[in-house]
Amino acid sequence: MTNTSGVTLPIEVRVIEVTSQILGGTRTYSVAPGSLLRLGQILEEVGAPLEDGLRITVAIAAGTSVPSGGILSAAYTLDNRTQDAFAFVGQRQAP
Repeated sequence: MTNTSGVTLPIEVRVIEVTSQILGGTRTYSVAPGSLLRLGQILEEVGAPLEDGLRITVAIAAGTSVPSGGILSAAYTLDNRTQDAFAFVGQRQAP
């Protein structure tokens, strides 16, 4: 996650299974202004099963004042055979 704002942002990260069950609960982090936070292997950390359709959600905690900017998130996965990386960029859901 990259914080593009000028204030520290509290974020909530969830891994959601295809049945809409949250795996491993909600993880909370604080991201300093203008900085990058790497979570590492979040699917492994929460004990997610190896199945299609898993989603990772990243949100700024409710009630947080963000004067400008916000959070930009991206994830990637590696091909088991070639170790090529495939990137996924987050999509903004609400202002």
